[in-house]
Formats: sequence, C-alpha cells, structure tokens
Amino acid sequence: MPINIYMMKSLIPCLLAAVLLSACGSKPVVMSGNPLFDGWYADPEGIIYGDTYWIYPTWSDHYDRQIFFDCFSSKDLTTWTKQVPLPPTSSNKPFTK
Repeated sequence: MPINIYMMKSLIPCLLAAVLLSACGSKPVVMSGNPLFDGWYADPEGIIYGDTYWIYPTWSDHYDRQIFFDCFSSKDLTTWTKQVPLPPTSSNKPFTK
C-alpha cells in the first residue's frame, strides 16, 4: 500500500510528539573530564573497594620530592576527592634513598 499525502500529514504530528516526549525525560550527561585531577599525575593504578573507586597516580617532581602517593576516591566516577597522601614508611623502600 503506497503512502499518500494524507497519511504523511497524520504521521508528522505523531513523530513530532514522540520526539518531544522522549526529550522531556532525558537527563543531562555529566562527565568527569580529562585529566581527572590538576597536577602532574601519570600512570594511575585503580581499585574498587566496596562501593568506592580509588586511584593512586604517580606524581612528577624533582626526585627528592617524590616521596609520597596522592590518592583520590569517587563514588560515581565523576566527582573525585583528593585524600590524605600516603606517607613513606620503613617498609616502603622505593620511597626513600
């Protein structure tokens, strides 16, 4: 059955209504961005612990100042919180000379 002009005229309002209704329920997409954090971070390691994501990146600076790891946590992979840096200990020989 070929589509005639009258069928087209009745389909256009239906299609328009469907598009408008589908757009009403959509939420804006929130993105975290790239890079995730300000600073000279690289080579991140990540884990999931419970319901929290954790990232431990390396930090680029003069050799004598690279003596800790910063860590960041997130519940939603969008909002990241910088945590207290992990300090060197006697068991972390790579952190010390």
